[in-house]
Amino acid sequence: MTVENRAKQFAPFSALTGLDLALEKKRRELDRSERREFSEASAAELNERLRALQKGTRVTLRYYCDQEYRSLTGTVDRLEVTEGLLKLGSAQVPIADIAEIESAEPCQFSPDAV
Repeated sequence: MTVENRAKQFAPFSALTGLDLALEKKRRELDRSERREFSEASAAELNERLRALQKGTRVTLRYYCDQEYRSLTGTVDRLEVTEGLLKLGSAQVPIADIAEIESAEPCQFSPDAV
């Protein structure tokens, strides 16, 4: 028996092909959630965070997409208010779908601070 044929007998084997995909699909179905409504205070805080965003700021967004909440971290490229989009690199997130914004900017060190 050749070395290649001998190695094939020890290759990973899945007796139930497609099981992993089916389990992942079921997990996603169970994780589906309804879009949450914001209180006036939460909406005002989110608007303030949106206004404070500047190009080049690194942020983590939590947004609603395909009946689930997802997270995305990236650098702000552009805030298109007229189009209702926040662009992070190649990703475009509708402003209406954003639930949370966290700034991931590092703290600036001042040598005068003690």
